[in-house]
Amino acid sequence: MNSKSTAVVAGVSILAGVLTFILVQKVTKKGVKVSVKTASAKCNDKKNKDTAECKRAHNTQKPAGPTVKVCTGKAPQCLAKLDYKTTDKGLWTAQNLKGKVVMVNVWATWCKPCIREIPALTKAYAANKDRGFVLLGVLIDDPSDEKLKGFSLRTGLEYPVVRYTSEILDAYERPRAIPTTFIYDRGGNLRFRHAGPVESKELSEALEELLVEKAP
Repeated sequence: MNSKSTAVVAGVSILAGVLTFILVQKVTKKGVKVSVKTASAKCNDKKNKDTAECKRAHNTQKPAGPTVKVCTGKAPQCLAKLDYKTTDKGLWTAQNLKGKVVMVNVWATWCKPCIREIPALTKAYAANKDRGFVLLGVLIDDPSDEKLKGFSLRTGLEYPVVRYTSEILDAYERPRAIPTTFIYDRGGNLRFRHAGPVESKELSEALEELLVEKAP
């Protein structure tokens, strides 16, 4: 194949990739809405269960390695099948998260943009927690329980907080920007992601769309 033909083929491939990206994602200034169709086969396929090899890797690799990441559903496209222990001694697992709309918000107490979005997150959680909505604030710094309690009182934070682990951060690809938000539908498919503080209106609209959907 001559160089001209090679260039044409390459150009067609690039164009096809761009068109596919446009069809899969709707990009807004405030976040990326992801088509459920592209993720549903991966996240809802009952045949796509962890193999014995995956389970062994999950139990032995500390911190989590690439094998674990694949076995947990190639997060963040699919909600990672992990245990999320909250600071109020709660526990969210793959089983009790099943069928719920789940928001994972990666943040830190020293992060001013994170603090700015806390009122919106608290409001959304209070309004929707009885509708099958779970909000998990994954904390990447390490204040003491006493300091975190004081911080929560000052900022009005009233939703579950999960202290980070290497396994959790690996599952969500260790976001470079914080806060970073991932929202998954009732089937465990990523439907919204956003780097930076989420606006109250944008969050409300995203949740309303997902909460009215039925679990698969």
